[in-house]
Amino acid sequence: MKPWPASSARQGFRSSLYLLGLTYQGFGLLMLAFALLALGWGEDARGFL
Repeated sequence: MKPWPASSARQGFRSSLYLLGLTYQGFGLLMLAFALLALGWGEDARGFL
């Protein structure tokens, strides 16, 4: 097997970082929603927004 060229490796690294960032953002939003529901702020937050 030939090793990948550096440019393709760099591209893959960048895309994996991008996917990791999206996953982190989605997880953060999910945890925020769960925290609001757990603390009973669901209605207040909806009225506030």
